[in-house]
Amino acid sequence: MHWFSQIIKLIRNVMIGFGMGAIATAVYLFIALRLQLPMLSTGLMLKELLGSMAFGAYCGTISLIFEWGMQKVRKDNVVSFLFWRTALNFLLMITGFWIAGKWLGWFETDLSTLFWLLGSFLFVYILIWLFSYLYQKKLAKQLNEGLKKL
Repeated sequence: MHWFSQIIKLIRNVMIGFGMGAIATAVYLFIALRLQLPMLSTGLMLKELLGSMAFGAYCGTISLIFEWGMQKVRKDNVVSFLFWRTALNFLLMITGFWIAGKWLGWFETDLSTLFWLLGSFLFVYILIWLFSYLYQKKLAKQLNEGLKKL
């Protein structure tokens, strides 16, 4: 039944990714309306919505990298495990972002844009990683304090 729980997690992450992609598109539309930017055609907006949702699902799926195989990691090897999983996650995320961005026309491909894109992506990735790390550290502290009370 272990495979069944993995499939449930995959479906959950894909659905969360769909939702995040849809929310990102809705935020863009709201900003575009408020700033009175030229509106895109319905066909192009549908492509953007579906592309954003697909990229969100991809991100949700890629996040499972941290869960798969974690049960088999020795206690003294956790830092190495998480480092390599984070590096792999980053490479897959930037590759997926590049492919989605090229397909959906989110950015140009000149050299300055590529550097700006990589820098921005790295900054956001590090921010998300830092907040996740601090949250997990706080959670571990609370669990340890709860165990001491037992």
